[in-house]
Amino acid sequence: MTSALVTLIFTLGLGPAQFGWHIGELNSPQGAITCASRAYDPVTSVLGLPSCIAMDDVMYGGVVSVFSVGGLLGSMVGGRIGERKGRRWACLLAGVPFVVGSLVMAGAGDVVTLAAGRFVCGLASGCAMVVVPIYLGEIAPPESRGTIGTVTQLSVVLGILASMVAGVYLSYEPAWRLILLGGGILGVLQLVLLLRVGESPRWLAAQPDGFLEAKRLLSELRGRTGVGVEAEMRSWREDEEEEGLLGERERDSAPTFLDTIRHHRRAIVATVIVMFANQLTGVNAVIFYGTGILKRLLPDLSAWISVLIQVVNLGVTLVSARLIDSTGRRRLLVWSLTGMVVAHAGLAIGLNGDLPGLSAVAAAGVIAAFGLGAGPIPFLLIGELVPGAAVGHAQSLGLSVNWLLTFVVGFFFPVLQRSFGGSAFYIFSGVCFACLIAVLSKVPETRNKTPLQLWTP
Repeated sequence: MTSALVTLIFTLGLGPAQFGWHIGELNSPQGAITCASRAYDPVTSVLGLPSCIAMDDVMYGGVVSVFSVGGLLGSMVGGRIGERKGRRWACLLAGVPFVVGSLVMAGAGDVVTLAAGRFVCGLASGCAMVVVPIYLGEIAPPESRGTIGTVTQLSVVLGILASMVAGVYLSYEPAWRLILLGGGILGVLQLVLLLRVGESPRWLAAQPDGFLEAKRLLSELRGRTGVGVEAEMRSWREDEEEEGLLGERERDSAPTFLDTIRHHRRAIVATVIVMFANQLTGVNAVIFYGTGILKRLLPDLSAWISVLIQVVNLGVTLVSARLIDSTGRRRLLVWSLTGMVVAHAGLAIGLNGDLPGLSAVAAAGVIAAFGLGAGPIPFLLIGELVPGAAVGHAQSLGLSVNWLLTFVVGFFFPVLQRSFGGSAFYIFSGVCFACLIAVLSKVPETRNKTPLQLWTP
């Protein structure tokens, strides 16, 4: 890989990393933020801000989940911005609310302000998680598209891990505010780097008078000029001709959202299935509330166990990145969901039986199985299920479903846990099994295939 390509991949990875940071930032410091350690009696602290913000579990669940509401709205517009203004400009526009939202949360003096900052960060995350996988897919060399496609999930995992490590050391009053500020620091870094990198060559090549600039940028990314670059650019045009969409592009009448649903129904069904596998299978129940889940059984080690679980997630995601182009997307998804069926059942048994060792191993198993396939593959798969001209709409739809499910799990899991205890994870085990059946019946293998080859009888 050239230094230009590595720099661009690193820059883009900071978007999902911020998403991951905001997913994990409220896990460990819940007690410090909600005044649980002082019987809901906050005192004035640094800069006149309260040392904590008194709230019960339902209010805290609302603060956690409002992030998903912002993400849902951001994902609805992210694809459209990326198609009209360019992938780079969409990332730049997402970077500003990442910074602003983090500053608002870090300076919050009440529940409403804290929730407002988290909502703004959700907007930015929704936009970034739509655009970045598309951007990565368009700059990746054809022979390593699968591996580079896993950068999205790998960055998310690194962001979660970093926020949880910060939580181990800063989950006390008023240091928890530094955790909430951390995402903003990543946002500033990404904004600076985005000003120094180029637009997606593939997006530029589809714009009027964009061919020469696209060729120059692709030459920088590939480290070569002449025949090789022109051949790759020719392949983009051939892909669109194969899908019968080139005429629409040349008439400046790209397919609408409804066109995408109408002409690519089986691909949309597959997209929804993999997003269910990504979010409704219970991984965020472990990420959002993992420390609290394990605290009853392991009060002194729960925060570190949550960190170690994310280390496992990171390791398995790296393994997935190595396997995805040789083993195939669908097979990894099947292995992943099978593992989650077993791990969720083990977690339910461990929690119901007060078995701390089994609970910790099973929680790690849920995350590990998720990292093998259900985590990284859905974001990559959407771009391979539909042709380039429709991928923005498909990605927006998929991420909208994803965010809606994130909200459902984040908001209702505490209620589910209070009602069923550890048996709540039996429910997730059943959902994983249903997703496994759906993947086997409706999701094709996309490796080394064009969308036309996938859906042509």
